[in-house]
Amino acid sequence: VRQRAPPSTEIDMAHAPFAPSGFKRVMLCPGSHQAEKKYQDPPKEYAAEGTFAHDIRDTALKEGLNAEDFVGTYCEVEGFGFFWGMADAHMLQPGIDRIRDVGAEWHFEKRVNMERWIKDCWGTLDAGGILPDLIIIDDLKWGRGVRVSANRNIQMMLYALGFWDQVARHKTKARRFLLRIDQPRIPG
Repeated sequence: VRQRAPPSTEIDMAHAPFAPSGFKRVMLCPGSHQAEKKYQDPPKEYAAEGTFAHDIRDTALKEGLNAEDFVGTYCEVEGFGFFWGMADAHMLQPGIDRIRDVGAEWHFEKRVNMERWIKDCWGTLDAGGILPDLIIIDDLKWGRGVRVSANRNIQMMLYALGFWDQVARHKTKARRFLLRIDQPRIPG
């Protein structure tokens, strides 16, 4: 068993008051932002497991590795322990391959800021790709529950806006975006 240091949660610990991941709720119920200040979210096992999967994917993409290279790795995230197994690797690898198959300039786990438009709004984009005629926003969802669609996805549109503003517009004239979700634990 290989021990893996917990993924860096430096950015996640300073969660934006109007984070892209929860912005749809704030749009539908503006008072929810104030109401939730009273409550501290306890760590959730499924969220910690997703953080571990994101860390594996990020490391694999940045270091030219495959998901299988991490099989047998153990990591603790927010008090929960996880082993990376072959089944996990088989689920994660197609999304890694899909990113590698596009000859884009990729940016992984990129903090983007939308405060120019929305006060206190920033987040961490999983993967942003830049091509001469297209900008790709790729988001990993490791959950087993509800299917997430990229269609009219507020979180992804905010990430696209921030990524375009801080990175892509300085490197390409592209104005077309492809928003895609990698959700390997939801069949079909």
